[in-house]
Amino acid sequence: QATREVTTLTSSANSEDLKQFSQAADAFKLSAQTIENLKLKDLQLIEYQTNFVNIYNNYADATLLIISAKEKIDRTQANLALKKVSDTTKLEKETGAKLQAYCLNQ
Repeated sequence: QATREVTTLTSSANSEDLKQFSQAADAFKLSAQTIENLKLKDLQLIEYQTNFVNIYNNYADATLLIISAKEKIDRTQANLALKKVSDTTKLEKETGAKLQAYCLNQ
């Protein structure tokens, strides 16, 4: 679904949408920083923390690529953003499932 949304957005986004994309990228970066600043002691949780920081930074980067692709009408950048979103969504699902299983077993 995320892949379809990126495809739709890169082909139909207007300047107001791009402003919202920029705000979303900022929110992803802030979320990554917030997660990174958590003081965890459990080594396994620290691993999940690192993964989620990377996930949110990847979403921010993909969002900025979407903006750039739309502004430049660059299909290569749009495809790169699409792949980044797809890969990151998969990592997010996997990491979330592992974190949930870990917490349930504690």
